[in-house]
Amino acid sequence: MLPDVKVPTSVTDVRYCLVTFLDDHVSLESGFIVRPVPDEPKNIKCKLKGSNVLQMGEKLQAEIEVMITDQHGNQIQNLTSSVNSLGISGNGLDKTDLTTVWQADTQTFCVKGVRFKPGHPGIKELCFAWHEFSHFLRLNVIAGPPAKLILMDWTDLEESVSVINGKELPKPLTVQLCDQWDNPSPEPNVKISLVKPDIIKITPSNHLCKTDEKGRANLGVLSIHAPRGDHILQLKATYKKTTLDCPVIKVNVLPDPDNPVLLNVKYEKKDAFAAGSTFPDFIISVISEDGSIIKNIKAGRISMKIWKVESRETRLLNATTFGCTITKDNDEGFFYFRDRKVPEQVGTYGIQSAYATDKGNTLLSEQIIVEVVPNEPTQLMPASLPRTPVVSNADCVASRTLVKDLSLIIMDKYKNWTGNDLDGKIIARIKRSTEKDADIPLFQGKTSTVEFPFHKGIAEIEVSLPQKLPISLCFQVS
Repeated sequence: MLPDVKVPTSVTDVRYCLVTFLDDHVSLESGFIVRPVPDEPKNIKCKLKGSNVLQMGEKLQAEIEVMITDQHGNQIQNLTSSVNSLGISGNGLDKTDLTTVWQADTQTFCVKGVRFKPGHPGIKELCFAWHEFSHFLRLNVIAGPPAKLILMDWTDLEESVSVINGKELPKPLTVQLCDQWDNPSPEPNVKISLVKPDIIKITPSNHLCKTDEKGRANLGVLSIHAPRGDHILQLKATYKKTTLDCPVIKVNVLPDPDNPVLLNVKYEKKDAFAAGSTFPDFIISVISEDGSIIKNIKAGRISMKIWKVESRETRLLNATTFGCTITKDNDEGFFYFRDRKVPEQVGTYGIQSAYATDKGNTLLSEQIIVEVVPNEPTQLMPASLPRTPVVSNADCVASRTLVKDLSLIIMDKYKNWTGNDLDGKIIARIKRSTEKDADIPLFQGKTSTVEFPFHKGIAEIEVSLPQKLPISLCFQVS
């Protein structure tokens, strides 16, 4: 009786068995082959022909091969199964394009078109069932391709974000690429840009960046410089020549109450100011963007310049600079320029106030153009001072001419021509240089005085004497 022969568990493990008989006279032998065959169906075995990763909303690119095995893992070869005998299920499985094909030549099921309904990315399990047997296969579902750009940590983009002009936005602009179901999409090197109107200035000025390995990009905290009112900032991203859905940021720019934009100058306006007189008080205040008066300003930062305008192009020539009068506590925000003397020379003058800001800039007021006119007439002066004349008691009139072609002009005390509105006469008298001799020579015609008319403050004088004497001329206006 031969012992039992143990059959191998694998159908690929074929054994050759040799039986021998030996005695003193005979030697016999016989051999046979033990070829294992699959046992009864006991399990399902699934094989994924490719990667187990698929994007949300996309089909699994790899095929899944399903076979029926015995308890030792040997494939059952003599099946006559149908497609309907294999069941496939899974949480969120989309069976729209799911196909199962029975392959008789390999005795396997081929499963294609595996896709999951949109949801959260993560590990998904597929359950394959055949009769009372089942097997689970794990797939990694990741976010779908980028479809939109989401602004992180900004909750309500429907409302405008208020920001003071020149100040920073309340939060940094950090964006995340997402699929169409708002799942973060880790797509690197996608260009993100910020589009804005030309009237808006943003710092830092670099508005272009790329996403990192997580699909994020950080544009940082931006400062907004723009006119008062509502403005729009548009984020923009393109993926594979497709423009993504990007958020719009509504910004309400408010005026900066601390930013000076205007110097307000108040004074008693006049058509003209008399030379050498005193200007009225100039009251200066610094106005901010919101129209309020800035009060915390040092008086030393406020100044005023006055200069003579030499041409149509108003320019500073030898400008005189004034400091302001110290203000009282109850006048905080107002700066006074009091008791400032009007220039002594007539002409057109420019006046301008200046505020030296904390940032090293200078804010200028509008130029004030004033006319300085002559003061009250006080003296009669020659247009040009004549030389001391020498005359003789000769018959020639030229030898006895004391003054010829002399223009006398009425002036104020600062030697500005004045009296343009005056007409009258000038009386010339002869006066000795010394009092030793009481005899006073007479003018030609034997008169002690000569009258000359003057018009608009100017008189032309010519005087001749009958004899040579040390004398001087005295002119009187009447």
